[in-house]
Amino acid sequence: MKNQQGQILIEMVILMAIGIGVTMLFSQFIRNSDVSNTLISKPWNKLSGMIECGVWTGCGPNKHPSAKARNISLDPSEPL
Repeated sequence: MKNQQGQILIEMVILMAIGIGVTMLFSQFIRNSDVSNTLISKPWNKLSGMIECGVWTGCGPNKHPSAKARNISLDPSEPL
């Protein structure tokens, strides 16, 4: 075998085919399983509650700061 000109091309095509196949199998596994749901949706519920309402348990009735009664540190009816 003196002529090795096409050897690298054949090896690269085979490596690309294997790489594409592995990538397709991995992406199909990710889509069919709940891995993405576990990584994104579940933590987002807590983060969205903290972003929107300032509580880690999520937004709900009477959890938003604007729903609470206003409290002041100084009673305006008392003289200074």
